[in-house]
Amino acid sequence: MANNYLASTAQATDEQMAELSQGLSNLQLSDKRVILSNPGTMFNDIYYSRLNTVQSLAEVTYNTGRYQQSLSSPQFGGTSTVIIPNGSLLASFYLHLEITPNVSVPDATLPRGWGFAALRQVAYLMGSSNVPNISLDKHSILQVIMGQCENAEKRSEMFHLAGEEVFGLVAGVTYAADLIIPLPWSSAAGRTQKLPLPTDLLTNPITVQISFDRGDAFFGGSGASKPSAFSQALALMRQGDMLNRDAGLRNLMLKNPSLIYGYPFIHFQSNQLGLPITSTASQTITWTGFINADLLGISFGLVANTDLISSAGSNVRPFNYQELSNIEVLFNGLTMHLSPGRMHKLTNMNSMNGSSSFQNSNITQATTVAPYTSNPVDTYIVWIDFSRLKCEQFTDHYDNVWRVPNNTITMKFAVPGGAIVGGAQLLATFLYSGIANLRQGETTIFFD
Repeated sequence: MANNYLASTAQATDEQMAELSQGLSNLQLSDKRVILSNPGTMFNDIYYSRLNTVQSLAEVTYNTGRYQQSLSSPQFGGTSTVIIPNGSLLASFYLHLEITPNVSVPDATLPRGWGFAALRQVAYLMGSSNVPNISLDKHSILQVIMGQCENAEKRSEMFHLAGEEVFGLVAGVTYAADLIIPLPWSSAAGRTQKLPLPTDLLTNPITVQISFDRGDAFFGGSGASKPSAFSQALALMRQGDMLNRDAGLRNLMLKNPSLIYGYPFIHFQSNQLGLPITSTASQTITWTGFINADLLGISFGLVANTDLISSAGSNVRPFNYQELSNIEVLFNGLTMHLSPGRMHKLTNMNSMNGSSSFQNSNITQATTVAPYTSNPVDTYIVWIDFSRLKCEQFTDHYDNVWRVPNNTITMKFAVPGGAIVGGAQLLATFLYSGIANLRQGETTIFFD
């Protein structure tokens, strides 16, 4: 978008630019004071009327869980495909996981948010599409969901619901995790969530692949009889059905095959970079691999390698994002973001209601046998916004920002905690504008 705009204005004549400037002035500027008795459109704000009341044209009733599918491969390390049939308006995609051990394992732990940690990646295919499976890893899934939540209370609740920490497994007791999977049509946003996807415009069903990570990516402790699979793994949909299907777009598009329905969304790209952290000195990294689309922002966190995988019975802390400071993002030497000290906790709150943190809990890592202890901690993901507002989901507005394909972005940061034995992983998510054009039952995806 940004490049197209620059190209068009670069070729404009002086007269055209003057007309554009005059048009903007007429919309935004005035040479007189605003008169309160004549502000524009007036209506009585004591009563409801056609000026302040609207009604949906089509009758649509939503349900949650009418369509559900048990995952075919609930084993740790397995991959299952969820097939979503066409016909309804598709919204939230929920995942319900249960672990019910057959035997008690006192020397076993699960970290808070273990439902997120149990995922390796999720990939989706929107019917017959020009783009193959688009995937997100577990850290991008967490970062996107946390960014879509309006406030810290909701972020913490989402993390709690994704699995409470467990100190020792008891035979016959069910441990559950519930989470939302971020997809073009599915988000954790509340009252501002986006419109659903009309799947009746597609010829082929939507498929979502869910891949679980190996057990030691979320199970800790030295117990030898830990479960190797979920006792239940269930995908559930929130869908809407129109009473009168003729009120939809399907019949109109069947009559005129040239018509296109554009479904906008935010595209997420996972990125991972291994780093040796040897001191509190400033670190410098280079991000590459950006696609040719408007780059709306970057979110990231730094996790020690020893926290990611259980080794010799150690406890895992997969979302123990390290405290960072003095963050600076540069493009060709030009500062795009600067937050001295821990100022990023302030800049994070751009378009957020309250703190950007969520309540985490770190199990003592070196303790391999019961009893176990944990320490509460507020965890911060870092958000770098290149758009005016955060864009973890499409909000009825395309932000026209820069593109950096085949270029690099440099970031500098420090780790106040000092050296991390064994190194760490910088886990990031790049956010871009995207659109899915639905035509003749097929999907053509563009990253704009």
